[in-house]
Amino acid sequence: MDKGAVPIANQRGVVLFTSLLLLSLIMAVGVQAIVSTRSNFQISSNLKGENIAFYLSEAGIEWSKNELYETTVHPPAPLTAARAVSNGTFSISTISTVAVSPLISKSVIRSNGRLGFSSQMIQAELVKRYQLADSALAFRGNASGVSLAGASFTISGMDHDASTGQPIAGAQSYPGVTVSQAQFKDLLESDLSPAQLANISGTDANGDVISLSENLPSEGIARLVDSLCAAPGAQVTQLTGESSTLVTDQSWGSRSVPELHCFNGSSASGDSVTLANSSGAGILVVRNANLVLDGTFHWEGMIVVTGDHVSLKTLGAENKEIIGALTINETGAYSEANPPALDFQGGALNIHFSRSAIENAAGVVSDSTLTDVYPYLPSEIVQSYWRLVTS
Repeated sequence: MDKGAVPIANQRGVVLFTSLLLLSLIMAVGVQAIVSTRSNFQISSNLKGENIAFYLSEAGIEWSKNELYETTVHPPAPLTAARAVSNGTFSISTISTVAVSPLISKSVIRSNGRLGFSSQMIQAELVKRYQLADSALAFRGNASGVSLAGASFTISGMDHDASTGQPIAGAQSYPGVTVSQAQFKDLLESDLSPAQLANISGTDANGDVISLSENLPSEGIARLVDSLCAAPGAQVTQLTGESSTLVTDQSWGSRSVPELHCFNGSSASGDSVTLANSSGAGILVVRNANLVLDGTFHWEGMIVVTGDHVSLKTLGAENKEIIGALTINETGAYSEANPPALDFQGGALNIHFSRSAIENAAGVVSDSTLTDVYPYLPSEIVQSYWRLVTS
């Protein structure tokens, strides 16, 4: 026996100790996995709650858009509301609302979406735009037809820049022509030659260049004209019964200083006003009389011809141009014997829609002038910005 050897100590319990150590490690890993899973689940739940709260806030903004669209008050009254949506809610408050012009208002809205303990707040600026026209050329009431000689004309619902006269790239397109009666739409489409139809551009949502529209009905246009011609600053000319009035070489208003001119005829048919070699910017109203354009003519803004047995007629080979919109509203009974609502006798005629020209022209009237007319005007809601509010 080697007396220098050290005897091995009693090793009983080593296996148990090792097993307990391994079990402890496994349990620690398991506990950590459970804690991590719970933590991830809580984070996921919180994130899901925040996302749902965000969508609830967006729902509040969309609800606000609909409310602003439906109102006929200008500028819109402040919105304050709370709505339950599924298991959450959104609440609306208005930071500010202001009329920028007689046709434009801006409202800054805050929407707070909540789901349980999660919340998100969005702030957005919503712009409401009214329009005095929904196309380059609008026929309302009981128009009897059109007479278009040749194809030296263009009617475009593309939005044009008033300063350049050119279409605005990427801007919303409107129909070239809108009508209020289906039979008149059928009449136009059947009477115009393919070459003439090709000179009408711009479409509605269905792709129609000649569109049936419920906007600005005949009654609404009559009220609009009444309000415009009674507005402070309106330059009103009363025509004598069954007469023809000649106005030549006029320059009414400018892009920076538009004007409002009204010609009032009698209730009997036969009155007419002829504008020869003239131009202007703003709003031109001819009521209960025919409008005749002779020689050169240029107008930026709105022209409205309305009343019993009325029409717009062009004479001469010189260019006639309307940048904005033209509306012809026949309030008398329909008759095939009535004069054509639009009587184009040759030369060149261009009617090009321009939102900027119309909005600029509307600057000649006040908000109060249009109070009774807003329910009849087409409008749209545009979201100019939105952002998350974190404090």
